Amino acid sequence: MIFRRENYLDQFKNREIVAKITIHHGKVKYKSNRLINWKSLNKKEQVNLENKDQVFTEANSDAIISFDNSSKIKLDQETLIRISKDGDEAIVDMLQGILDLSAINGSFKIRSGKQVIRLRRLSNSPIVIERRGDKIQIYGKDISIEKENPSEVINKFE
Repeated sequence: MIFRRENYLDQFKNREIVAKITIHHGKVKYKSNRLINWKSLNKKEQVNLENKDQVFTEANSDAIISFDNSSKIKLDQETLIRISKDGDEAIVDMLQGILDLSAINGSFKIRSGKQVIRLRRLSNSPIVIERRGDKIQIYGKDISIEKENPSEVINKFE
């Protein structure tokens, strides 16, 4: 098999941006789906995130990620997520930690292990999601929760 430079470079063309790290404090890293290594962010650096890119906040660190629909999520310390795209919709794969979804617009899709849920804010009340092991807990009022698998158990606290 002959390696062609043109074929290799094709993977870098027309990359769709799913979200953007806009603000961060402390030690925040991201990993492109096309690279092996994690990259630490410099102060005030903003990074475009593509399908299947990952973001990790270390201890005493946080980050805000912005989406096309003006929604923003905040990653608390020691949180790991992967950004995915399903058609026109962004999905946050929550691998560990705590997310603050108080600045989402409309509905938002979260995946945690095999659980996939769509959250919709019904008021301006705060929404926080926490993943501990294989369990996901949702804290907030006036939230509509739709589960793709109705047999899944999701704990909601007000």
